[in-house]
Amino acid sequence: MAAQPDIDKSFYAHLAAEDELGVVIRAHVHIEASINDFIDSKIPYPDLLPRIPYEGRLRLANALGLEKSHFDALKLLGDIRNSFDHNVNAELTDKKLMNFTPNYPVRLKKP
Repeated sequence: MAAQPDIDKSFYAHLAAEDELGVVIRAHVHIEASINDFIDSKIPYPDLLPRIPYEGRLRLANALGLEKSHFDALKLLGDIRNSFDHNVNAELTDKKLMNFTPNYPVRLKKP
């Protein structure tokens, strides 16, 4: 089994304390940091890598041993984050969450 990054305990606290935009951005920030840490742990001189966009780093992490089954869900998270970044009216809908794959069942909490 390929090595998996540890989840920072503050990750869950941040998710519980934010609105939709905050949850999406903070979740993505935490996950992106974990992907970066994973890549850094696998490469002797990670500081020599050029700036690589999120999807490229995700693909690199998979090539270095991160479970390939996580790719679609992590890419979708990046896409959802980008939708918030580029659309002031973006919403986190059940449909977007249901596309997150069966491996990551998620449901919106109703107020």
